[in-house]
Amino acid sequence: MSVIGGDRGVRATLIGRRALEAAGRDVGSQGGARGAALEALRPGVRCAGVDRAVRRYYEANDLMRFWKHHTGHAIGLRYHEGPFLDVGDETEIRPGMVFTVEPGLYVPDIGGFRHSDTVAVTESGIEILTYYSRDLESLIIPAD
Repeated sequence: MSVIGGDRGVRATLIGRRALEAAGRDVGSQGGARGAALEALRPGVRCAGVDRAVRRYYEANDLMRFWKHHTGHAIGLRYHEGPFLDVGDETEIRPGMVFTVEPGLYVPDIGGFRHSDTVAVTESGIEILTYYSRDLESLIIPAD
């Protein structure tokens, strides 16, 4: 088992050998959802609009049955706080806000796939503050 990082913003993922084949497809789909969220996240957009963009991606790719939670949330004085990138939150996104973007897929008998980025909203769009590899091969730590 390997754990990377030590703070609350970094997650460890454990994947058994049997799950790797399915994981390639699901990690790719999660990346598509992430892309939909990042494309939608802009000043003037409502938080609900970002979540709806991810849901449209999942619907178009027959993935809604694996969808379990909202797309992300703000980071401020506490780690998890509103506004939320959720269909129920009509807060307007403004420059200076900071969000996590972490749409996930949860596949029964395989596992969950979620990649979290921290994003600052700027006057002209967004700035991604975190960077981790996004392809499955780069995320695998060989067991020795």
